Formats: sequence, structure tokens, C-alpha cells
Amino acid sequence: MIDKIAGSTSHRDQLALRGDARDDTRVSSLTLSTDLRDSVVEYLRRCLPHEGVGLLATTGIDSSLTAVRFYPGQNIDRSPRRYTMDAADVLAALASMKREKTRLGVIVHSHPITPPVPSRTDLVEANYPGVLSLIVGFSPRVELRAWRLVHDNHGLAVRFDRVPIVFGGRAKSSPLGFL
Repeated sequence: MIDKIAGSTSHRDQLALRGDARDDTRVSSLTLSTDLRDSVVEYLRRCLPHEGVGLLATTGIDSSLTAVRFYPGQNIDRSPRRYTMDAADVLAALASMKREKTRLGVIVHSHPITPPVPSRTDLVEANYPGVLSLIVGFSPRVELRAWRLVHDNHGLAVRFDRVPIVFGGRAKSSPLGFL
């Protein structure tokens, strides 16, 4: 499931998350260092057979987002088809982003046995306009895809558009945020 981080019943968490989000309507690419990519994939692989979840702190210039730090999270659903990121992990990551003057730009999760394309559940449960979705698929091979979810006037995700990922380089800070 996409974006059901911090539980769907916590309005305080949703407001905190939305306050740190950015408008993604103009985002044309996501830059991800090889170190950061490897950290994300390694963490999500350890979560198998369940979906893994985490957040990426980003900086951005114009329409390009650059991921600078990964914050792994615990999937309290422990399910191969959905996730809910533990609220304590979300709040700790957001506090760290605020201290580091970065912002939440991407919610990361894995699809253990399906392609890295937003599922119907991902769309239905998407709650955070302005935040990209990065899905890592593990079957039949590891593949990363970034998505901009398009929401209607009622806040419901109605479609998804692929955002190119630019891989390369090394992370400027520690790629794995330990909470």
C-alpha cells in the first residue's frame, strides 16, 4: 500500500507530513546516488517476503529532486501486499529532515512479487499529494521506478505518471538514516 505511513487515523501525523511535503506537479526527475540506491534495495530485500517501507529526504532545484538520505521504516502490517509505516519511525524521520533542512520528497516501498507499478491498493490508500512514490520490485529482477500520483479535487489518487530516475554518483551524506 502506498502512503499509508503513520497510520490512517492519525491526523497529527498527516498534517506534519503534509507540511514537509512539496508540490510534485513539476518534478521531472529524481536523482538517486548509487550508494543510496544500494542502501534502499538492501534494506527492502531484508524485509522480504513482506513489503518494506521507508522515506527519502530530498533537496531540489527547479523540477529535479535529489534524494540525500534514506530513513527505513517498520511495516507494522507485516504483509506481502500492503504496508503501514510505524508512526514513531515517521515522526523521527521528519524531525531529522527538519534539523537537516531537507524535506520529505519520496515514500519508498517494495513489491515483493509484482512489478514496481502502483497497485489499486496503492492508489486507493495514497494520502500525501506532493510526495513521489518509489517502488522497488523484486520479481523477476530488482527494478526501481518512481511515480507521481495525480490526485483529484477530493484528494483521491486517480492516476500515476512515471518520473525518470537518474542514477549515479555518491551520496553527499550518510545514505542510511538510523533512527
